[in-house]
Order: sequence, then structure tokens, then C-alpha cells
Amino acid sequence: MKFLLLAISLGVWVSAAPAQAEVRFSDFQHEEILGYISAVQFKNSTLSHNLLYGSTKLDARLSDWTFSAALRFSGELGVAPNKSPNGEVEIRSLNLGYAQGDYKLTFGFQEIPWGETFGFYIADLVNPKDLRDPILNELGWIRVPVFALNAQYFLDKTTFQFILTPVPRNPRVPLRGSNFDIFPEGIPSQDLRSFDLSRMDEEAEWGGRVSQLFSSGLDLGLMYFQHWNRTPVYELISGSQIAPAQVRVNTLALTASQALNQWVIRMDSIATLGQPIPDINLGAPRRVLDWQTIVGTDYSPSDSWTFGAQYHKEWANPEFWHWGSFRVAYKWAEGRWATEMFVFAGLNNSDGWLQRKLIWNVSRRLVVSLSLDVLGYSISKRPGILTSFLNADRVLGWVTYHF
Repeated sequence: MKFLLLAISLGVWVSAAPAQAEVRFSDFQHEEILGYISAVQFKNSTLSHNLLYGSTKLDARLSDWTFSAALRFSGELGVAPNKSPNGEVEIRSLNLGYAQGDYKLTFGFQEIPWGETFGFYIADLVNPKDLRDPILNELGWIRVPVFALNAQYFLDKTTFQFILTPVPRNPRVPLRGSNFDIFPEGIPSQDLRSFDLSRMDEEAEWGGRVSQLFSSGLDLGLMYFQHWNRTPVYELISGSQIAPAQVRVNTLALTASQALNQWVIRMDSIATLGQPIPDINLGAPRRVLDWQTIVGTDYSPSDSWTFGAQYHKEWANPEFWHWGSFRVAYKWAEGRWATEMFVFAGLNNSDGWLQRKLIWNVSRRLVVSLSLDVLGYSISKRPGILTSFLNADRVLGWVTYHF
């Protein structure tokens, strides 16, 4: 079935291009970035990041065609190889697009954003995430680009979108022996499964989204995606080895946003059928209907201040968790300085996370930021989603220079 969908989609792409189209060079942009990330965890003053990276991006448009390519080069300096990856080169984008009239098609490595809320991006399903640093929450950094066909059809204020990822990619999990390794030392673990184009009919991820922008400003989206479970789940096999439990799941999602003058109301709600839930003793995971919803609002009384609050609940039959979060951001000195605070607290579990950030836009090209992450117990002693990282308190500095 998925072979047929791919063939039809590619056929539409090719046939949509007019044979005698006028070729016009209209746009060419490039950007280079040099950056540095340093993080020190308070526990034993451990250096968890000493990362130097660079990236280059090229975007070009030729008549109805677009081309995008981006690479990121990174390497940890003075951090033990078993603590963090060394010497990575990653394709961030490499795709060709065609748009004419009401159609737009993009094929190749790309990021496809879904969802409306902040903090935990539950509806952002198409791209797996880089979880090697679970409390690094910058989407532009942690999204793992996928090689996909992204087809869109625009009908007035309604958008239809179809996504096909022939060869899925895995989330990136913390390295064994790293500061975020949650497993006991001395117990080996298996790698996540590999995917192959020859098994596309069995392994491909696919789905779509229909969104409607109403005259009131309400933006409503309905999504379906068949994919491999995004959250890594493990079990102990043969009493001596940790193995990942990777299964295909079906997710239905509803997203909404509504702007009301200085207010923006947001909602993401997803229901995943057959989601594997880990056993606290590393026994075989059970598969359940997992339903998560985040509802929140942002209030911007001026160009300088933004306040946000969210309620997050998860029901994995028969268990139930819920959390609250708050965010405030303030800019001054004509935007050269900014500060942010994010608070996340479990309401029936032990999760607690405070993040403070200071940002200095030194110039149009140079940006320096400093953030503090403190994780601790909240109201309850019941384990939550952050329980494994209670010793991850740290300070993180980030410098970027745009050429």
C-alpha cells in the first residue's frame, strides 16, 4: 500500500510541472554559524558539554522549484568519548521542492513541525528527537531530520498534508556511561533497530494532517500518523541484557490555537493506540491507549513581556499523571537583552524543573546565553517523567556567531 502511495505522489509531482515553464532565478540565500555549548553539572562539577559546532545552510529558488541544504559539524572537546559523541557530521536538510497553484511538494531530508504548545512537544510526531541530553529543549537542535515526501494541497483556508517517510529514523538515546544514562553499570544494552528501504512496506511511517483556519482566527488541525514509538522503552531479557521495545503505533491528534488580541490559547491532544509503557522493574512493557493533552495560554501585554501557563495530563490506562507549567519572558534595551523563566511541576508526581535563562544579543551576528536548570521533587513522591534525571542540575552557556 505504501509503495502505491509513494508512486502516486511522485507521479503527481512530476506531472504537475509544466513542460514549457519559464525559468526565473528569484532567490538565493546562505547562512553560516559557528557556535559553542558548555555545560557543567553541579554534581561533582561534571563537564557534560564542551561542544564546538558549525553549520552551513543554503536555500535557493528557481521559478517554481526550491532547493535547501544544511549541514552541521560538531565535536566535544575534552569530554570522554563514552560520555558524549565526538566528531559528528549531520545533514539537517537536503530537499527539493516544487510549488504551483494550490500544490506544494517537498522531497528529501527535512523537518516537519506539528503542534502548538511549548515545553513538551507531544504532537511534534514526524521527526524523532535527540534525547542524549533530555533537558536540552531547543527544537531546532533536537529534531532529527527525516527523509520524507511532504505533499500539501491548499484549498482556500483548508490545508491537506500527506507525509511518507520510507526509511524511518530512531530517536537518539543517552549514551551508556554518560551523565544521562539511566541504566545500572555492568549490564549491556542492545542498540535500537535499524531500518532499510527494502523493508519499506513493513517499516515506513506515514500519515497526514488536515488544518482549517477559521475567520475568527481559530486554527484547528486533525492529524493521523502511523509510526514507531517515539519514547524509548526498555526491558531486561534473559536476566542479563537490556533490550529496546520498538513497536509500530497509531496516533490520532487534535491541535488548536486561537489569537484573541493580547491572548493566544493553545491545545495539543494526542491518543496513541498500542503505546508501550515501561515496567518499573524492567519487565516486559505493556501496550495501552496513551492519551496526552496540553492546554495553555500566552498573554503579551506589551512587546517586552510574555506570560504563559499550561496544564498537561497523561492517561495510560489505568494510570494518570498531570503537571502544570509556567513561562515568563522579558526583553529590554530594544531587545538586546532578554530573560526567560520556565517552571514545570508534577501535580500528582515527583517532577520539578526550574529553568532560568539570560540572553544577550551582543550584535546582529553574535548571541550569548546562559541558562540554569534545577530539577527536584515536587508535591508527590510518585515517579514522574523526570525522576531519572534528578541529579542533572546544571548551568549551560551557549554562544552563536552568524556569518
